[in-house]
Amino acid sequence: MNSKNQAYWQRIPVPTECQNGNSWERQIDQVWRLENQNSVKLYQIRFFSTKKFHNMTHICMKKVDIKKFSENPIEAAFNSEDPTYAERLEALKVCGRWKKTAVEVFPAQRNMIDGGNLYHIWEVQDEKCFPFDISMIYVLEKGNEESVTIDGMEVIYSKKVVKTPYGPECYLYLYSEKELKWNQKQRLKNVIIDEEITAVEVITDGSRNINYSCLICLPIMFKLDFGIHKI
Repeated sequence: MNSKNQAYWQRIPVPTECQNGNSWERQIDQVWRLENQNSVKLYQIRFFSTKKFHNMTHICMKKVDIKKFSENPIEAAFNSEDPTYAERLEALKVCGRWKKTAVEVFPAQRNMIDGGNLYHIWEVQDEKCFPFDISMIYVLEKGNEESVTIDGMEVIYSKKVVKTPYGPECYLYLYSEKELKWNQKQRLKNVIIDEEITAVEVITDGSRNINYSCLICLPIMFKLDFGIHKI
């Protein structure tokens, strides 16, 4: 498994400088080392039990360069990289927390906190607890495609609006040549839909195989408190 041509994960002890204290960087539960042919990265993972919404597990994650981390762990943590969609799913599996479905949140702009460059994921045991149809992410809406440019990259998008008891809900399908970063999806959601809307992206084994992103933009009257403002 640790061939130079294959990626492999290895759990390592949490460094002393990342233990104790009040800041997130000093409350890390697990650290994993991911090595592949081109680089070595560290994944710092923190777990929170939450009863805010169907007893989900709130998982925070950072991906940092191991060379920078060895020189200055705290500085490296604040200059972390975007884990890819596949890496986020893989990290949930290797740390033993994966059940079936998780979601990543794109909050209303007024509620966004991005100072620590953290990746927040909520893992759930029963996807039926959500007020949306997860199967819709696999049904790419065609025929009404438009395009928008972000950071010099063209993004093709389409929308499908469905009725819910809380009001209209929109499935926003995004396609680009390169995988979109979290902050790019947040900005696209704000521009294409509305910055007051909260959206989620579903993480499942099946969705890692599609070549586009699907943000489920929730009805504005539906209040889904993940407690992200308290982290």
